[in-house]
Amino acid sequence: MKKLFKLYPVIFLLILSTSIKTNAQIDMAIAPIGTVEESDIEKVKFYYTKTFDSLLLEERYLSIIILGDRMANDGNPQIAKLPIPYLIPAYYFNGNKISSRNLLNDTISKLDYSGLIELLTTSNIGFIKFFNEPGNREPIINLAIDDYRKNVKATDKASGEQIISFFINDQSIRKAKYAFKKEDQQAQDKLEKEFREQDSIQNAKVYAFYKKHNKYLSEEEVGKTVSWYQPIILSHYDNIKIRQTFFKDLLEKAVKEGRLEKTSYVHFILRTESFTDPDFFKNLEKRIEEVRKEFDLPDYLWNPF
Repeated sequence: MKKLFKLYPVIFLLILSTSIKTNAQIDMAIAPIGTVEESDIEKVKFYYTKTFDSLLLEERYLSIIILGDRMANDGNPQIAKLPIPYLIPAYYFNGNKISSRNLLNDTISKLDYSGLIELLTTSNIGFIKFFNEPGNREPIINLAIDDYRKNVKATDKASGEQIISFFINDQSIRKAKYAFKKEDQQAQDKLEKEFREQDSIQNAKVYAFYKKHNKYLSEEEVGKTVSWYQPIILSHYDNIKIRQTFFKDLLEKAVKEGRLEKTSYVHFILRTESFTDPDFFKNLEKRIEEVRKEFDLPDYLWNPF
């Protein structure tokens, strides 16, 4: 049996439900440490992830720091790394930008461009909140682009860099809302307005880019990982008419030329239909059977991105 960091849930509820004013009070609330079976590690991780999510949405940065510092010193590496995405924004918003930067630098030190992009587009609300702050995202994007330029074999890296930019922006504007409480209507309304504006700008740039190239960029041209970003970007393009004409033709041609897997093309077709058919989800099972036969994909399952 390994020793793992463990708070007694009843005691920790005090942190969530009461206003803690001093370090000593917080320290007393989280002092008990026990053991859990290794088989319970996923339950422990789930519990503390939800705990940190709640504290972050409540902007309880000092509570995150005290709890997170304790967990970061745990002997189990899975437990020790769990609070890092929350400590980075907690230190930052609590005024300790040096500790925040040091933790961030340690986190990114061994990441290549794909790992950096994954970090920038993660669904972890700690990183979402941190990178949503002006000036925090750009240096990491620059590191990712620099690593891509130096280490990826591709014949059209300029296009690859543009696709990377599209992908990061696509994910960032869609996930920003998760770093704020749903009940905060003012913040959510502001984010929704910003989303519409940024998404409109993004769509215009995406269309202009593919109109210029008139093709889906292959793995050889932009690299395997970057090429994979394209179906996700295009799945969010919101002009239905252009989706049904220009982009449909573009992707159909890409499949014929071996630039795109047939499955990704079918994903795009069905997602487009989901925007136009009010009964789409009611008839989805039947529609999947149809495309399996039409495209000779007997095991096809829809992934709406």
